Amino acid sequence: MQHSFTVASLLEEPLLRASAVVGGSPESREARVEWSLPLSDALVAGAALKGVVVVGQAELLDSDPVVAAEQMDRLHQGGAAALVVLTGPAQQSAAPEVGKSPPLPVIMAPPGTSFAAVNRLVAEKRLTQDAHAMAYGVSVHRELADVLYRGSGLSAMARRISRLSNCPAFLLGINFEVLAYESLSAAAVPDPEELIRVLRQQLASEPAPPGTHVGARCLEVDLEQQTVSVVVDPMVLGGTTYGWVVIVEFDHPPHRHDLAQHLVVAEQAVMITGSEILRLRSIEESEERARGDFVHALLHGRFTSSHELSNRAAHHHFDVEGVYAVVVARGVLDAATTTGLSRSASVVRTVQQLSDGPETTMATPLGDLLVVVRKVSRAGRSRAAASPAQEAGEFAQALLDLLGGAESGVKAAVAVGRPGKGVPGIMNSYREARVALEVARSLRFDGVANYGDLRVFAVLAHVAQEADGRAFAEETFAPLLGAVDRSEDLEAVLMAYIESGGNLNAAARNLYMHRNTVLYKLDKASRLLGVDVRQAENQFTIWLAHRIRVLTEAETEVSREIGPFP
Repeated sequence: MQHSFTVASLLEEPLLRASAVVGGSPESREARVEWSLPLSDALVAGAALKGVVVVGQAELLDSDPVVAAEQMDRLHQGGAAALVVLTGPAQQSAAPEVGKSPPLPVIMAPPGTSFAAVNRLVAEKRLTQDAHAMAYGVSVHRELADVLYRGSGLSAMARRISRLSNCPAFLLGINFEVLAYESLSAAAVPDPEELIRVLRQQLASEPAPPGTHVGARCLEVDLEQQTVSVVVDPMVLGGTTYGWVVIVEFDHPPHRHDLAQHLVVAEQAVMITGSEILRLRSIEESEERARGDFVHALLHGRFTSSHELSNRAAHHHFDVEGVYAVVVARGVLDAATTTGLSRSASVVRTVQQLSDGPETTMATPLGDLLVVVRKVSRAGRSRAAASPAQEAGEFAQALLDLLGGAESGVKAAVAVGRPGKGVPGIMNSYREARVALEVARSLRFDGVANYGDLRVFAVLAHVAQEADGRAFAEETFAPLLGAVDRSEDLEAVLMAYIESGGNLNAAARNLYMHRNTVLYKLDKASRLLGVDVRQAENQFTIWLAHRIRVLTEAETEVSREIGPFP
């Protein structure tokens, strides 16, 4: 803990108030004082003198000015706070020759001053100050712990810190986001955004050495309209930084006593506020796990009874009779690294807040997928309002814009199933969204894959479940897939040609191939399939078989993960 007992405050004591001071800088008089040592002990090689007031007889310095200057340098190099010279009546008016500008303050004590008196003064001041700081620290700790015990939250914690310091108080997160702010002082409050921006830049330019804890410190922050003093202390628990406690003092420079109190408040606040942040985070994570488990149960219908469904739905304020659509996204979660897990949790929280009304939005990670259950119907819907299917599509597009925007650098794939009522509707919508996601990947489809818009797949879904339908698709493509080198990718060329409406030039442009190359591969595909792929009837047969095969593969992949089609 930083103390306010300095060389300057030592000179204010009656014992040394009449002293003459030689050398040193104004900053050196603000050096902290810890204890005192006689000059003979301080000159011992290797002595640690940080915060030490050295006391010596004037005769030791009068012996030789060159030796005196060397001794001054040794004391200064050792970190001594000051040198107190015990003078006699004849020496009070004539300071010994210690050089033109001694590097540390040389205090010419009044006649009759003894080492015992100086040593006792330093000891009493230090003990008194420590006892006062300890008593004040206990009082501050008790008040902040009372807020923690009551579970009043971070806003109440910031209010109590502001009241204790009579200054504006900020609680900042690890990324300097404002977790709580309170100002109970009468002073003008600075612009929080400007203050945090400047403070962040200043702390970034003065990083703490790795593995060290800087503790509370006072920084001078230059704002556009004024300069303020800011006491800042990181909340470090278990070696991990969770945020910052910031106290803004408008008096610049701050009064020594006020600054000492602010430092005590900050040091007590970081531990208790950090504990409150961990408590709130634990509650939040428990809620997220409970919500994730509930979403998993909704997707798979894993409820032991209607009573369990009703009770869990009531806990999450979930309307079991509502109409819901399920949206799935791939490419936005990474569970393989700690950073990825942290980002995944942030993505889920962001998606939870993607709502502009009373709709229910519940999101959870499921493997490498983000699954969102979205309510798309409301009581009292006007006739002009969008249909549930339109709402589902608009929400899926908003989700894609949020997760896969240009600034995110993420290649996201989003699919949405058709809305349905209650748990059965959610299960069916989830399956459709998964199928649409797999179909979109097979067809290299960009944008939102809406199962409702893929109407041909919805119609073919029943055909793909029948043995005759699967046999038709396999028999149609078997010659093409089994008799050629896959590196030729005749299937892709054939489907590009069919999807371009039989336009050879358009297919060549889409494939980035020469027209003659496309023509050669189409002729080869015709020979293998035993049909002329340029005829419209054959093109429809191939297109239908391809769609059934893609849908069958998607259904197989989804069934492998979530079970057979109900």
